[in-house]
Amino acid sequence: PAPQRKSEKKSEKKSEKKESNIQQIEEGNKIKEENERKEEELRKQKEIEQEEKRLKELQERREREEEAMMKEKEQEKEIEQELFSTVFMTNQSKKKKRRNRKVNKTSA
Repeated sequence: PAPQRKSEKKSEKKSEKKESNIQQIEEGNKIKEENERKEEELRKQKEIEQEEKRLKELQERREREEEAMMKEKEQEKEIEQELFSTVFMTNQSKKKKRRNRKVNKTSA
């Protein structure tokens, strides 16, 4: 009976150790999976941040281009206004000279 009990205890200890090893392996696998999941989340978050940064840069560029176009249109309007004013003043001056000639002819 004594050697048999010793053998049973040995076998029981082996079984417990085996069970403990299995638990440690399972816990290690869970930790590994959790770390992989966290790494994947971080990678996705970085991708999202990169995409947001790219979109923000595109938006800013578009706004700068629109602003430049608006300034260009304003300059074009100012030039048109100046040209119109110059032409208008030139025409007024011509009309005035004609009037003066007519006045000079009638007074002479």
